[in-house]
Amino acid sequence: MKRRVLVFGTFDGLHEGHRAFLRQARQMQIRADDAQMNADDSVRLIVVVARDEVVEKLKGRKSRKEQGLRIKELMETGLMDEVVEGDAEIGRWEVIGKIKPDIIALGYDQVALKEALEEYVRENGLRIEVRVMKAYKPEEFHSSIISKS
Repeated sequence: MKRRVLVFGTFDGLHEGHRAFLRQARQMQIRADDAQMNADDSVRLIVVVARDEVVEKLKGRKSRKEQGLRIKELMETGLMDEVVEGDAEIGRWEVIGKIKPDIIALGYDQVALKEALEEYVRENGLRIEVRVMKAYKPEEFHSSIISKS
């Protein structure tokens, strides 16, 4: 049985930091104490891409690339099994209900998202593990730095 790992992001200007994040999420080990896990289990990585209107609300600016292009660029990497668009409304988490992930993997800089997701998981009694991935050269590969160059 493949375990579903879900990641969220804008992915506006796909860079090596994004790729490293996706590779980490793909290679994630499922908890050893999971009674349903066996040697044949593997990970199905699903990427949730923020909609253009949500990016504008969250970041106070439009994304540099429209959502369709961001999805296309992600799919071309081959680093995930599926790419889906995010919810139309911030904090709805409908995508979580549809995908039913076992794990949500977050970037090292997604602090507010981590807090919101942990609260949602706790309040709804869900068995979803929220994990934060390690940073990959954050001083070099962060979208806010790259967009200025």
